[in-house]
Amino acid sequence: MGVPYLPNASLVRNQIFSGRPYCTISQFSQYTASIDKLPASEQAKVQDAAKFVINSFLKPSMTGGIVMAVGVRGHADQDMEKTGKARLDFEQKVSLERAKQLAAAFMTAIKAKAFLLEAPLPAGEPFEPVIEGVGATMLLKRNPANEQERSLNRRVDIFLLRDWEPLTQLSTFDVPPQKSFNT
Repeated sequence: MGVPYLPNASLVRNQIFSGRPYCTISQFSQYTASIDKLPASEQAKVQDAAKFVINSFLKPSMTGGIVMAVGVRGHADQDMEKTGKARLDFEQKVSLERAKQLAAAFMTAIKAKAFLLEAPLPAGEPFEPVIEGVGATMLLKRNPANEQERSLNRRVDIFLLRDWEPLTQLSTFDVPPQKSFNT
């Protein structure tokens, strides 16, 4: 089976972000976007998501289809030291920077895993991830009581849009006879 054409991710933006994220990477320090400073458990989520993308090309029936587009959405916590437009602009900037840095790390992980597994990724850049920052507009904790709750708002979500078509073509493959359990 050849590798399918991947659509320009911006054309499917609404579909990418319409469902639940594949994973959420959290525990960013206040005002930072650095992936290197995240706990190992959070960094491992990026590697796991990259492995899932590669497996979608190798075993689409096991992953619910081939990953056709990637979305990365960054979030910020409310900055209580600023007010008005300055606050909104700052939160937007921080969330977008988190999304950009995580998207870069994610794409690097996908390429590294594809190389190691000799996976059949499309020629050129396999994905142009849709990257967005939403500031503090989608808080998980509206009125955080402590730093731990505030850190839950500082996160990045990875969304994976899958194509189900390869699953509909499974009937075209030769399947060995199956044992009947009817008596």
